[in-house]
Amino acid sequence: MKRLIISIGVLGALVAILLLTERYFSVSQLNFSPSFDYSKVPTSFIGRTYSRSEVSAHSSPRDCWMIIAQRVYNVTREIPRHQGGKIITLGCGKDATALFYMRPSLGDPHSERATAELYDFYIGELKQ
Repeated sequence: MKRLIISIGVLGALVAILLLTERYFSVSQLNFSPSFDYSKVPTSFIGRTYSRSEVSAHSSPRDCWMIIAQRVYNVTREIPRHQGGKIITLGCGKDATALFYMRPSLGDPHSERATAELYDFYIGELKQ
């Protein structure tokens, strides 16, 4: 009986991991591009584009750029005050779309307020 309970627990954990993995990867593979109001960003950033290699050069907590939904953000100044703590640094220098829309610590997307704050960090678009 004890072995059956352990087997059921292990099976349940594996199913949960598979479901979370599927949810994580399906979000990251989407070409997710929510509406974006360019009037909320400085005009000096409009039209700027960055390659993935340019973004990857900014991969430390002291210089952190990330890609979210094909847009590039410099979130360096957000790191010390990020409500989720240092977990934000997992996205430094990378495509952090999946991390933003499926927070690893909670398994759900960021709030509407956090999404709205992205405008403050916008520096350009990802080169296609």
